[in-house]
Order: sequence, then structure tokens, then C-alpha cells
Amino acid sequence: MSPVTLRRLAASLLLAACSAQRPADGGAADAAPDAPALSASLRYCNCLLIQCHEAFHLEFGETDFDALRNCEASAESLLRDGSGLACREQACAAASHDAAECAAALGAAPCD
Repeated sequence: MSPVTLRRLAASLLLAACSAQRPADGGAADAAPDAPALSASLRYCNCLLIQCHEAFHLEFGETDFDALRNCEASAESLLRDGSGLACREQACAAASHDAAECAAALGAAPCD
């Protein structure tokens, strides 16, 4: 398997683990069976993990698991503050074709 394929597989497994540990209603992990597979914050963080891997770790932490948790907390804070993630998500998606977009995906202009 290529490193990118392995990274994507690891990201999927880590996101599933994060989702299982923190259910939407704060109850037991199996208490919310109809919850969406990934929250907006986890989708954003997964994109960063895959598209902007090195910058993602510099910003949020050394291990994938810690970085995903820190990223999710940061993203949730942005959502609570009303900033939203739309600009950052668009920049992250664009980073698949242009790595320079990672700066905006992590909060630089125009997504600051």
C-alpha cells in the first residue's frame, strides 16, 4: 500500500475511534445509533490530516490521535463562536490540487 492509502486508512480508523469515544449526547457510545457518521469538525480535521498532513501535525500535535482530538476541539470552538468552517473546508479541499491552500485551511487569510 502507498503511504497515502495507509494514511487514509489510519485516518478513517482514528475518526471512528474518536466518534465512538465521544457520542453526540454525552451518554454511552451506543446511546446515539442514528447520529451522523462524522461531524463537521471531524470531516474538516480528517481533510487536514490527509491533505495538509505535516502542517496539521505542526498545528495540532505529534500523533494522529492527539492531533485529531486537538483539531476537533479547535473546530468546535470556531463553530460555537459563529465563525464556521466553510472557508477552511473549501481551502482544505483545494489543497488536494494546491498545497499552498493548507495555510488558509489552517486559518490564514482569507479564512482567518
